Amino acid sequence: MTSHTSTGQPTGTGKAGTGVLLLAVLVAFCAQQVLLPALAPFARETGLTETQLGLTIGAAAAVLVLAAPWWARRCSTFGPRAVLVTGLTVALAGLTAFGAVATLALTGDLDPSLTFMLMLVTRGLLFGAGLAAVPVAALAIVVAGSTAQERTGAVGKLGAAQGLAIVLGPAIGAVVAFAGLLGPVWAAPAAVLTALLLMFVLVPPSVTTGPPPASGPARLRPWDPRIRWVLLVGFLLYTGLGLVLLTIGFAVQDRGGLDTDVAARATGAVIFACGLVLAGTQGVLVPRLRWQPRRLMLVGAPIAAAGLLAIAVVPGVWGIGAAMLVVAAGMGIATPGYTAAPSMVVEEHEQAPAAGLLTATNGLAFVAGPALGGALYAAAYPLPFVTAAIMVLFGLALLLVDQSGLARR
Repeated sequence: MTSHTSTGQPTGTGKAGTGVLLLAVLVAFCAQQVLLPALAPFARETGLTETQLGLTIGAAAAVLVLAAPWWARRCSTFGPRAVLVTGLTVALAGLTAFGAVATLALTGDLDPSLTFMLMLVTRGLLFGAGLAAVPVAALAIVVAGSTAQERTGAVGKLGAAQGLAIVLGPAIGAVVAFAGLLGPVWAAPAAVLTALLLMFVLVPPSVTTGPPPASGPARLRPWDPRIRWVLLVGFLLYTGLGLVLLTIGFAVQDRGGLDTDVAARATGAVIFACGLVLAGTQGVLVPRLRWQPRRLMLVGAPIAAAGLLAIAVVPGVWGIGAAMLVVAAGMGIATPGYTAAPSMVVEEHEQAPAAGLLTATNGLAFVAGPALGGALYAAAYPLPFVTAAIMVLFGLALLLVDQSGLARR
């Protein structure tokens, strides 16, 4: 696989370099996901509300929105290695600081208000800024190294790496949760440190996408008529997903009547199973189907909506788990189509900015989704899941009436 300069000329990163880029995505998102089973029990244990937890996760997404386009321009200028090393270093600092905050909070040395503020800075701002670099660099490399015919499948494999992180992260989190809630908290920075070491050892400093053109790195606006419709559809899909990912831990604990440690492990098991489905659909099914992006979204969105509606009505942990598998299958089909569609219509020198806009759109969805999800869950149990289903169906409706031509590719 090759990457390309911002002028469109290829410059090889080599198979090892590209493989480590994908591995960095896997490990970085493992660091994000390893915390997920512990977040809801941690909030309950330290006196944080559902809304405060949602705002913390939303803060990380907000920073990701702002940072992703900036990282995209740095990727065009300095190359993926520099971007990934810098981003992972910032993420490592944020997670390490969050580990210290969590340790003090669980020992009673911090009150809930101070815990919340410090979580916003560490788990929210610092980690979000660093994490934003990872998918931007990896997506730009994957897209640049594939033809238009290969692109949907290649993006699906990148999505499968993130899906595999959803498998491995919560599984690791569930295992280390046997040591208590601090197990997942400290496993997260360890994962990022591993990614950093791999980058230093296996990717030489010379790997770069080359210098920018004389006019500077390409800029791409979200309202560009080539991509605006599909970005809106993707925003709705990921906002619905953000509503669910925050509140599913509370749902498992409350509907199952579980204590905090058991709830963390049960949530990890549910997310682990969903990650298997995501990895299978994105990494195996989607490349074999060879469908165009629009068809993937048209098929995947209603499947995801059906699963979301099921979560609102099914009883117990087993019912919630089965419904989440349906959601994972639908999202696993729909999201590669959404991710691949913009790359089909932008110019070669616009691929990195397009990757930045996709990452920013996903991050913007996770600003609104978790905060809204926490507030809706506090109001009434089924509201987050019904709202998420409505958002996904609205995105499907927009796709059906879209006349821009982009989503029809």
